[in-house]
Amino acid sequence: MIARQALLLRLGASALALLVTGAGVAAEQLPVVAILLSEPLDREIAAFRGKLEELGYQDGGDVRLVIRNAEGRLERLAGLAAEIFAMAPKVIVSLDSPPTRAAIDATAEIPIVMASGDPIALGFISSLARPGGNVTGTAGMTNDLAAKRLQLLTEAVPQAKQIAGSVPPRRPRQRARRSPD
Repeated sequence: MIARQALLLRLGASALALLVTGAGVAAEQLPVVAILLSEPLDREIAAFRGKLEELGYQDGGDVRLVIRNAEGRLERLAGLAAEIFAMAPKVIVSLDSPPTRAAIDATAEIPIVMASGDPIALGFISSLARPGGNVTGTAGMTNDLAAKRLQLLTEAVPQAKQIAGSVPPRRPRQRARRSPD
């Protein structure tokens, strides 16, 4: 999950390079890049800042990075998304399904770069090939992919009697599932 979020942040930073340029502009007039979070993700934000710098963008120099975090209180997301919308950012980055939903509900015009498990099932996009609307990003689709990976593993190692996996402790709501035999 962390690798996917880091990839998303790099993707968002790269997309930003195509969207903004603000050299020599007062801080309040700089293009705004907004990140909407449901929980603190300090390492991912640091990676995003690092990628921006790698691409030649400085927070406060070329762009203004605005981070709004619900601190685990999902009921705050709609208000935070509305606050971000009022700033007219060039792009909104969201790293989970709840902030993505809040961003989508807040705007149909501002580009949203998201990370989500299954954005089609959640109604964020119409298809992976052609998402449509203002939403793009990465799709974990972990349940579908996990089943396919397990199938490929059992075909590659047919003598395996048991197969184990792990869930990162940062994501306790993700639980291991056992498929029916």
